[in-house]
Amino acid sequence: MPEPSRVAAGSIVDEILAEGRAKALVAAYFDPGSGFAGALFDTVGEPDPFRITTDDLFATSLLDVRFWPPAVRAIQGAEAEPISALLRQITPDVTIWEDTSLLLGPLTELWALLTGLPGLGPVTASKLLARKRPHLAPIVDQVVLRMLRLPPAGSWQAIRGVLLDGERRSRLADLAPVEGVSTLRLLDVLVWMRGSGSRAARRVRERVGCIG
Repeated sequence: MPEPSRVAAGSIVDEILAEGRAKALVAAYFDPGSGFAGALFDTVGEPDPFRITTDDLFATSLLDVRFWPPAVRAIQGAEAEPISALLRQITPDVTIWEDTSLLLGPLTELWALLTGLPGLGPVTASKLLARKRPHLAPIVDQVVLRMLRLPPAGSWQAIRGVLLDGERRSRLADLAPVEGVSTLRLLDVLVWMRGSGSRAARRVRERVGCIG
């Protein structure tokens, strides 16, 4: 039987999609003239799938997080090889809705390594992993947790459950205003734009007629 959090989160996403404003919300986020990170998060720099580079740190910082110098030194120094070894065990293009049981070990280890670095908490770690594995690692911040009514523990599994529905994935994929954006990233953008309290997101919602 599906977990309650997965069922509730899926219903919430369906409600947002049914409002008829989803495409406009996502398009506004990816509009180069907007103040949002848009496609830059995925495309800026020259991503290396098996290393965390300065390009990755810069891209992640576009999502309103910062990295403390000790964490940067560790990522580029003592922890560089352990991070690379774990990334090599996680297929770059695997999606969250596939059978990822074999990846949970290295993914969990990488999560523990990153969140153990100075000043690098769960939100920043999720954004950094989303840059490295955009089809597999969801961004989990307070907006996502609140909007989808998810507990911090188990949020990854609940989001995976949302995307097990092929029809829902298709509806999300249809929102893409640019090529190359993962379905998982589109889900994050849609939920964030619908629920963020930022001034820019509120302005967009007012402009496209979102109520509530």
